[in-house]
Amino acid sequence: MAKMVMGVQLIDSSTRDPGAQRLLGVVGRLTRSAGLPMPQVGIYDSGDPNAFATGPTRSRALVAVSSGLLQRMDDAEVEVCSGTR
Repeated sequence: MAKMVMGVQLIDSSTRDPGAQRLLGVVGRLTRSAGLPMPQVGIYDSGDPNAFATGPTRSRALVAVSSGLLQRMDDAEVEVCSGTR
């Protein structure tokens, strides 16, 4: 439901887009450090820097990040905001 409402475009793990690869890398590092399975990862169009996680179970989760957040923050800033650094 959240994917549809927010217009989230899921990122395929074989993507060649550098920004999408960067996001997958950050989410992968965070989930490994938390001992969680890799969620679906997507981007939605919004100028506001924002992100959310949702899903009925840990194994069926989604992490969605706004295009504004990707444009304004680097990997280290995202990881600091998540409380993992």
